[in-house]
Amino acid sequence: MHTQSSNNVVSIPTSTLLTPTLTEIQWCPSQLPSALTMTRKVLRDADLVFAFSGQLVELANKIPVTARDMVSFNPDQLVIKQVQECRLGELLLQMMKFVNKKGDYVAAPPALIKSLISNADFAKPLTGLLEIPTITPAGMNMSKKGYNEVTGLYCNFNDKLVKKLATKATHQDGIDAARFLFTHLFIDFPFKDDLSRDAALAMLLTAFQRKFMTNAPGFMITATTQASGKNTLADVCFRVAYGKPAAAANWTTNQDEMGKYLLSILKEGHSGICFDNLPHSSLLDGDQLAKVLTEELYQGRVLGSNKTCTATTDALVVLTGNQLRAVNDMRSRLVPIHLEPQVDNPEERKFFHQDITSWVKADRHRLTYWVHQILLAWHCEGKQQPAEIKASRFPDWDNTVRQQMVWLGLNDPIELIHQNEDNDPEIDAQKDFFKAMHQTFDSKPVTSQRILSEQMMDFDADLQDSLIELFDGSMPNSRDLGKKLASLKGVVRGGLVLKQQEKSENSKKSAKWIVQPVRGE
Repeated sequence: MHTQSSNNVVSIPTSTLLTPTLTEIQWCPSQLPSALTMTRKVLRDADLVFAFSGQLVELANKIPVTARDMVSFNPDQLVIKQVQECRLGELLLQMMKFVNKKGDYVAAPPALIKSLISNADFAKPLTGLLEIPTITPAGMNMSKKGYNEVTGLYCNFNDKLVKKLATKATHQDGIDAARFLFTHLFIDFPFKDDLSRDAALAMLLTAFQRKFMTNAPGFMITATTQASGKNTLADVCFRVAYGKPAAAANWTTNQDEMGKYLLSILKEGHSGICFDNLPHSSLLDGDQLAKVLTEELYQGRVLGSNKTCTATTDALVVLTGNQLRAVNDMRSRLVPIHLEPQVDNPEERKFFHQDITSWVKADRHRLTYWVHQILLAWHCEGKQQPAEIKASRFPDWDNTVRQQMVWLGLNDPIELIHQNEDNDPEIDAQKDFFKAMHQTFDSKPVTSQRILSEQMMDFDADLQDSLIELFDGSMPNSRDLGKKLASLKGVVRGGLVLKQQEKSENSKKSAKWIVQPVRGE
């Protein structure tokens, strides 16, 4: 095998890639190992393909699918696309010339293509696309286009977004930037209070830095009525941060389907996911979405197959709907943003922006500047941490977004997460049950059979009502109650804790339960 330079240059369709010089490779099946070595080097050096979620991918121009897409088409907008065998053959011929023993040019060898597809480890690791210049939590300025070796991100944003970014900023600059965003970007949204308004800014800051966080909460935009601006608020946030709408997702309570669906979105490298227009009064729950919000990697089965795949979870998750409530594990994973128009016809309100989507698109560079000012000020001032902030399950988010918010004199968005617990009917039912148990039995150990005894039910209406509430409108049997008590062991509700009385190792007696004040521990 030998290589030689050629003056014949072939352009790569992806606009962001450098034009390579064709490399000649003499090919025969026995030379597959050496051909693989050469081919892998050429592909890696050219940034032509990457390894993403265990697959060989390329960066391709987004293809417009509607007339509106065609009119507003952005040729610089890239998507991550898995490379199929036929496509890889085309790419190889744009980079190389394969010559057989007779000296004839041949197509890219199928055996070579299959080997490249089957193992993408040779390619540079791609961790995702970064569509906006930003500053990492560690202080790295991500404003240079192209592949970033340190993060594995491919930075793809136009020069207009970078051109006028500042290099220094003060605390006051950060405050002024937040004020600008409140009075221009968020001015048309009827936030319930300043806490929800500030949470909208936290959502935007999270979008700018989500790629650099192990995990981060999702945001739940809920309203009292239709036409309040829920979807628009989510949309403008995504358009500022990513230059495009979020990947639209369909909500389902079937967790197997939800898992496959989430995986299909994540493995495509989307920066944002939006579950919009959920049914009225939906109770948001589900272990699959909970995993995406708290774990760094998500593994599951690929939609339409039995194959498993692993993808990073570095996407901002937003859910919208009327009268939404987070329950169970989702309570600590979603920041609620409340919109309350307080008018009969919200769509007839007077707006500062008649077409905010078009305005965001036209002024994205200016909005980027102001968000960047907040991030820059935080780092220029030495990331001055305000008073102690109680930790959540999202340490990276705590140390960046929350710290910045409080440093600017704004509300801590974690307060809204705490409000989820106050609005959880299941938590309320558990509180009522613990209270009734303590009032009835006064910290005395009792079995589930004793709790459900006819004597107790006839004697204590509060205990009876709390059990029916706890079991969604029906009276449980002793076995179901025993399981429920076991699941609540050690849980604190309303200053009371449920404990199980210790019993001897060989005891076959039924478990006894005690509800007592926490201070009694």
